[in-house]
Amino acid sequence: PSGFILGYRCTPEETRGQEVGYTVEEFNQVTDWILERVPLDYLCLASWGRDVFRNRVRAAGPHQGRLINQVVHEHLAGRLPLMVTGGINSIAKAQEALEHSELVGISTPFVADPDFVNKFAAGDPNPINLQISPEDLADLAIPQAAFKDIVRMMDIGQALPQDTRDQFRKLEENYKGDKTFKEV
Repeated sequence: PSGFILGYRCTPEETRGQEVGYTVEEFNQVTDWILERVPLDYLCLASWGRDVFRNRVRAAGPHQGRLINQVVHEHLAGRLPLMVTGGINSIAKAQEALEHSELVGISTPFVADPDFVNKFAAGDPNPINLQISPEDLADLAIPQAAFKDIVRMMDIGQALPQDTRDQFRKLEENYKGDKTFKEV
């Protein structure tokens, strides 16, 4: 439909441990093929882990050791806005990510500190409040069971402080035995 924004979220270098499934060079080639066929509005780089927006090319080749975001951004050469994600949980990290992208994808700060965008726009130097206590959940309009199945995944990315993740883990007691939620 007219005005519909179409983006493509993808992983630019597939690795499992030290084994490389596909390289950033192969990713760039596939991206070119997609762009020949699909009128994308933006490309989003995503992966799993801590501070993913800082990942460097691991595969041997001409870009080994360089920032993946920079390699892809240079390859796109302005043909398409690039969004980067993964561990961007502060104003400083957002600004760092924007060095090699036009957009940043952010989730955790919006959960913990909904006023994040206003702080960013105003250049507020105060850090984003990533501490969430059970008492904060109602004010933030977060259901008690919202993080039931993802707290363990949050441990991998570590975008929220350990004590906040531990608080969410304690909330599991609120829904154990509830047939609405799958036990993990």
